[in-house]
Amino acid sequence: ITIQTLNNHWSVDEMRQARESNAELRTAAEKQAAQIVDDARHESARIISQARQAAEAEAATAAQRAKEELRERVAELAVAGAERILRREIDAKAHAELLSNLKQELR
Repeated sequence: ITIQTLNNHWSVDEMRQARESNAELRTAAEKQAAQIVDDARHESARIISQARQAAEAEAATAAQRAKEELRERVAELAVAGAERILRREIDAKAHAELLSNLKQELR
């Protein structure tokens, strides 16, 4: 098909309308593409924020767990040191009570 053939079949007005329609479609497609990119940016920011919050919560939990373990270990060491200083055996009940008291004091 040649341009001459198209000119014969389409009027100038029809061609103008086709160009306008094409321009409108292109504009709409560009707007849609821009919206998709913007939505993707927002979604990725949300995902990153969620991941950061989850990592911070996990780190806080791990830190708390580590503090508790450290307190328990310090209490055990304190009791062991006290036992050595006193050079006597402490019965299991008294030992457990001392550990519990020391843990409470360390908090």
